[in-house]
Amino acid sequence: MPNRKQLPDAIRKRQLPKEKSMVAYRKIDNLVVAWKDKRIVTLFTNFHNAAMSNVEQTLRHGVQTVVRKPDVVVNYIKFMGGVNLADQYASTYCFMRKSLKWWRKLFFWGLEISLINSYILYKLVKKQRNERPLNHLQFRKILVKQLKGDFRQ
Repeated sequence: MPNRKQLPDAIRKRQLPKEKSMVAYRKIDNLVVAWKDKRIVTLFTNFHNAAMSNVEQTLRHGVQTVVRKPDVVVNYIKFMGGVNLADQYASTYCFMRKSLKWWRKLFFWGLEISLINSYILYKLVKKQRNERPLNHLQFRKILVKQLKGDFRQ
């Protein structure tokens, strides 16, 4: 959050100097970076430094350009794909329900994440075997049928 108490004014104001596209402040091991892309993006890290990298970017109509981005942004884009994919799967067919009992919500969240992880692993195995995987909905339906088995009330 860029409006935190102890952040420098250059980051809190959400306005960068006109000649700069990035402002970075380090305190001990923590680094705060404000970088202007289309909007000002604020990042907090304890792993990276304030280095910039040249990255090829495809604009509309397939035009390739070279853009300077902080290493923090480059690595975030490179390594966060799996988290975004899991979030996408979780929001598609979510069976979470409101509950006042925290343990019930935790149980269903764990079940949901287990199902998503199993689907991602299933897709990886099918890709290695050069087979076509089921879509997410078909996978869920088959899994529920298998878990249910021959159970009758």
